[in-house]
Amino acid sequence: MIRDANDQPRYSEHRRDVEAGLRATLDNWIPANERTTRPTHLDTWDVRDGPSAPRFIRDWLVDDMAQPPPIHHAFLHNGKCTWDAYRYDADCQAQCDRTLRRGVSPGFGGVSQELWIAAPPAIRERESLIINTILRTGLVPPSLKRKQMIFLPKAATAHGVVGLDPGSPPWRPITVQSAFASRVFTVIRNYIGPQLPNEELQHGFQRHRTVHDAAILTTLLLERAQRKGHELFLVSKDCLKCYDRVPGWVMEYVYLQLGIPATPRRLMAAFLTSGQIDIRTAFGWLNGGTREFGLGQGSILAVMHIGYYMDVLQRRQQQGPDGVNILHHQSPDGRVINSTLFVDDALDIATSYTGIQHRATTSNIFTGIHGSGGVFGAAKSFMIYYSPSGLHYPTVDLNDGLGLPQPVTMAPPMEGFKHLGIQQGFGGTWDITISATWTKLKQDVHRAAACQLTLRQFQYLVNSVWLPRILYRTTLSPAIHVASAFDTLIRRAARRNFRLPYCTPRAFYYDTVHGLGLRACETHTVYDVMMEALEDWAKRHGLTTHPLAQPAQMKPADTSFLGTTLGLLAKHAATCGVVARWTSPTWQAPKRYNDRPILPLLDGQQVGALMVINRRFPWQLRHVGDVCNIDGTYVLDDDTLAVRTGWPGTALLTLRRVLQAIPTIPGSRRLRLPVGRSPRPATTMGNYVDTPLYGLVLRAVLLTRPNSPDELSYVIGQRTALATRTDASGIQLTITNWHEHRRGS
Repeated sequence: MIRDANDQPRYSEHRRDVEAGLRATLDNWIPANERTTRPTHLDTWDVRDGPSAPRFIRDWLVDDMAQPPPIHHAFLHNGKCTWDAYRYDADCQAQCDRTLRRGVSPGFGGVSQELWIAAPPAIRERESLIINTILRTGLVPPSLKRKQMIFLPKAATAHGVVGLDPGSPPWRPITVQSAFASRVFTVIRNYIGPQLPNEELQHGFQRHRTVHDAAILTTLLLERAQRKGHELFLVSKDCLKCYDRVPGWVMEYVYLQLGIPATPRRLMAAFLTSGQIDIRTAFGWLNGGTREFGLGQGSILAVMHIGYYMDVLQRRQQQGPDGVNILHHQSPDGRVINSTLFVDDALDIATSYTGIQHRATTSNIFTGIHGSGGVFGAAKSFMIYYSPSGLHYPTVDLNDGLGLPQPVTMAPPMEGFKHLGIQQGFGGTWDITISATWTKLKQDVHRAAACQLTLRQFQYLVNSVWLPRILYRTTLSPAIHVASAFDTLIRRAARRNFRLPYCTPRAFYYDTVHGLGLRACETHTVYDVMMEALEDWAKRHGLTTHPLAQPAQMKPADTSFLGTTLGLLAKHAATCGVVARWTSPTWQAPKRYNDRPILPLLDGQQVGALMVINRRFPWQLRHVGDVCNIDGTYVLDDDTLAVRTGWPGTALLTLRRVLQAIPTIPGSRRLRLPVGRSPRPATTMGNYVDTPLYGLVLRAVLLTRPNSPDELSYVIGQRTALATRTDASGIQLTITNWHEHRRGS
């Protein structure tokens, strides 16, 4: 289907009609009136040409270039650039033969790699001469810039429609470069790679995390604002063809800032300039004309380093005012969150309207025709805000490709989650979101087992491919099942790939030193928000450790994200094990020396009931000593507890059931194990035959310490058994000794 001169759709099989429709599609990819111009400042570096550079170059990158990062020194040896001694020799040629992908058929990039590898020595020598000439001069022949483009459907329901969508068609354009160009790229990458590692965004555009983390982060931030009574503003910015529209000169500035030498920098930028595009159709290869595609459809080298491009924006966003200040005890330093990335979407965060306006202004400086060329689509972006005072705020504006401000859609959180592809709810969500992905994942496991991957390759496959794919489609309701099933799947895949015995301990798969080493999540933004939420949840419910230690179902149910997750975990507590590292905050410490938490003494229902009461009233019951007398030997009576706690009658009934779980001497309120004292090793003491069971004895002890005068102290003991024994010294009793700290010390 094409559109005629009157903009009416009609069906056509003529070659010229199809060619014209495909060319119109490519013209729409980067409209002519939205294309950026290469600044003369990049070639001359003359101060007088400074105004020709965009503002984000003048105000941001030029200042960064004055202080090169540590990467700059990695390209130097004894003060000389290491590129001057870099050659495409026999060893480099053999390495390229091993690493390049094989099986590329003619028509998809030209001559396949097998033909290059099997070529006669004369051709291989000619290949070395051409590549070394390119490396020394920094000039790229136009033939290497020629690309072939194929259109793959974005979904199974995509039809052969050309030019009907005012935006991108339902087909995804994929550019394929020639095999010789891939070889040149590999040579450059072997030099650049060790000093300039690939960003995480290389695979799946995953700079920070996936959209599943976006939903969790958004939910936790909204609940945090409600708890603390703070304002919160969130803007999800959709990168509308952002990377595909960024020209090569922007990446050249970024490579300058990173300190890459001049010749390899020119080579990497040259592959991003315009080149011939041929389109594969049923008629054969059609001439698409000379086109300049951005990073997403350009050089694979730029795609691998595309994260550094987004870091230019993220650094400025992070310096904005009124960010969310996250503080918790699981790390010594806090974190201020102003902006983060999820897949190809950016999320701006602020606690004031002034702050969110600053994020939008910064984005507008960076994007559009007057910036880097990329565009955050205002139509597909949305804004969420929470105002406890009930004030209404206008939306923010994002510039389009022409640099004109466009208002961002205002959306409730649920609609925002739907936009991100997150299916929330219960019931048949597994079939909607997980089933197809899970089937494909199992197929990948079988293919990976046949490849006999190395440890590093398998780590990358699990951490950067399989895990993000599962997180992208997982939902809140079956998340527990997915975690358990995925854990089993990767262990089976590891056993098949590495020929591991079945009895391999589970810790091996998560050991980062001597094992498989799954990636930790402590560096993620959502980790800090989650840790703060866990500590706040533990404080509000009177816990003495992390909430995952004793998950309990509370009535009425806690509908927050953590409450729902912990409730689901409590249902599956028998099948889920939790291993956690937790640094207890100061408020979790007992007020008495050697006090004991009370929750481990209770069953599941009692734990949930006590947590509900702790959440409702100011006074919280955390330790056994909270309900004991000043000496820590007796449980207080009901009247005294009613005055101390201030709880109503229904809560006191629950308290009485809780007190029954505390070990006491039968028929009394005396504790079997007093609190406020530190235990000492059991010893035998004589001369106290008349001491009754559970009676206390007092023995004087002379403490002798080096460089200190002798000190007379005492030891308190308690008879814990009626049994006695007789030896040469007389009748002996078994006494448990205690060292009691002086009151008020």
